[in-house]
Amino acid sequence: QGQAPILTLEALPAAGVAPLAVSFSYSFASTTPIQTFSMDYTTDGTADATSPAAPLTTTYLSSGLYTATLTVTDTQNQVYSAAVVVEVMDATAADDMLKGTWTSMSNALIAGNKSLALTYLTEPAQATFSPVWDLLLTEMGQIMGSVGLVRPLSISGDLALYAITRTVGGQERVYLISFVRDEDGVWRIGQM
Repeated sequence: QGQAPILTLEALPAAGVAPLAVSFSYSFASTTPIQTFSMDYTTDGTADATSPAAPLTTTYLSSGLYTATLTVTDTQNQVYSAAVVVEVMDATAADDMLKGTWTSMSNALIAGNKSLALTYLTEPAQATFSPVWDLLLTEMGQIMGSVGLVRPLSISGDLALYAITRTVGGQERVYLISFVRDEDGVWRIGQM
């Protein structure tokens, strides 16, 4: 069993839509004092922060993968480094991807392919909706055909909220859908 690293770095949030404001926190598990401190938010070789007491925050304006790197030298000249990757998505691309997930799930239900439709849901959502879809699968074409366009409300970090409308009994109702980034990094429907 290996030792825990002396220096660790975390980003909050580690993913989201541009412009993305990110705060960083670190842990330095050494009793030897820090001599020099250098935080580079984009690994471009420029020290963006040089004080361990300063707030470690930045805003990523463009989409892409960024590696933030913290380098610490202690008073015994031991150098420690830690890095964390931040994923910044383009708002339009994220919206297109999430709407595509909804459309793919809807199309699978309309086609009567429950097992394919379930792949677009998180495991807890699969447990909730599988028995419901068993009962309603023959009516899914009509149900999904009565649903309006899926519209974004907010996208941030690992959560996106969308809304759809559906006319029920002559009244238009709004339903919320949450998309979450699953443990494997794939966005799936978490709640409907």
